[in-house]
Amino acid sequence: MRVLNQLDYENILYPTSLVKGEQPAEPYPSVAKAGCGLICACMLVSILTDKQLEPREAVRISVRAGANHFGTDMPIFAKEIAEQYGLELSSGSSKE
Repeated sequence: MRVLNQLDYENILYPTSLVKGEQPAEPYPSVAKAGCGLICACMLVSILTDKQLEPREAVRISVRAGANHFGTDMPIFAKEIAEQYGLELSSGSSKE
């Protein structure tokens, strides 16, 4: 199993905002500060497929999909990751 720590990616900038409702603006935060969803996706792709998703590519996918606001818009980002890596995506709101 591939294990990543988002704090190891201070050198990768992520064009996102850390304040709800604000647009991404420089100076951008790093993946270490705002990329928890991206790093989780990298680990999930390696667990569920025979492929690797690198953090820099996760940033590119998020920005290209328009999921890079207030951290990462996970419904948008997850849909894009599922499509690109041949995964089924479902969501729910049940606590059970």
